[in-house]
Amino acid sequence: MGLWNKIIVSLLALFLIVSALMTLLVATEAVAPDFLPGGSYSPNGTLVQASWFQPQLEDLAAYSGPAEVTTIAISIAVAAVMLAVLVMELGAGQRAVSLLISIAGDGGLSIDEDSVRYLAERTGLSNRQVSGLRCRVEVQSRRSIAPARVIITCYPRVNLGSNIQEVRDDLSQRIKETVEGLTGLQVLRVDVARVRYDKADTAKLMGG
Repeated sequence: MGLWNKIIVSLLALFLIVSALMTLLVATEAVAPDFLPGGSYSPNGTLVQASWFQPQLEDLAAYSGPAEVTTIAISIAVAAVMLAVLVMELGAGQRAVSLLISIAGDGGLSIDEDSVRYLAERTGLSNRQVSGLRCRVEVQSRRSIAPARVIITCYPRVNLGSNIQEVRDDLSQRIKETVEGLTGLQVLRVDVARVRYDKADTAKLMGG
């Protein structure tokens, strides 16, 4: 539901920004009221069909004096506020997610989720058969009185000739022990998926 709310709010903010900019352009006479598509004129210049919102924009263009100043000020304010809302919504998914490690009388101790992912990737790369590794951290439990429980999924790239099953078992054990030992989090399991051989090694083999 959170994702849908973000999409709806972002689309609404974008619509209001466009509307405010249209109002500002017409009020300042930067564009004519019939600049939107949909309108048509006869060869002698008579209006046959009005463009989108043309009647409303013509009324807006007729404003003068205090009404014009107020309209311009409101348009700028709405565009600025909605732009801030849009930036906040788009940037919301980039905020760091904290995982609780422990809680004591002086407060809780937590670690950033991206730090856990980075630790898992660095640990996995200590296996000499692994030439590249991407990991993803999935939170299974975020209880407020106990360490967070996570599942780590890794996508390794290994050297040509490596035993995939051995690499998989080593990564699972190595990453689980390291993350639990250094962070205090509960790692339910480490899944190793989509193992691939390093393309550079494959190219060398084909070239040889």
